[in-house]
Amino acid sequence: AETLTNADVDNAGFLIELTDESMYPQFPSGTEIIVNTDYEPIDREMIVVYLKRHDKAFFRMILFNGNDRFVRPLHPDLATVGMHKLNVEEDIIVGVFIEERKKSKRGL
Repeated sequence: AETLTNADVDNAGFLIELTDESMYPQFPSGTEIIVNTDYEPIDREMIVVYLKRHDKAFFRMILFNGNDRFVRPLHPDLATVGMHKLNVEEDIIVGVFIEERKKSKRGL
């Protein structure tokens, strides 16, 4: 399926729907996010990252500290996986968040 957007999305870009509250309140469960896989993330940007230790992809904020990269949820109390130091050998930054679409709770 295709999604129409004016955002800068590469050919491998994609849309996913968030399924937890780990990025609440800015990105509540059910929010759709559009991701560009061409961009290199910058400090404090939102990204989709595959964490090998958990064998799962997560939507997180990336933090730079010298040569180290960390990812963290915006709402750690509601996340099953909290702050995580990226392992450059195993973890993969899938793409950078570029647009969100919140679903109306009223069905409008």
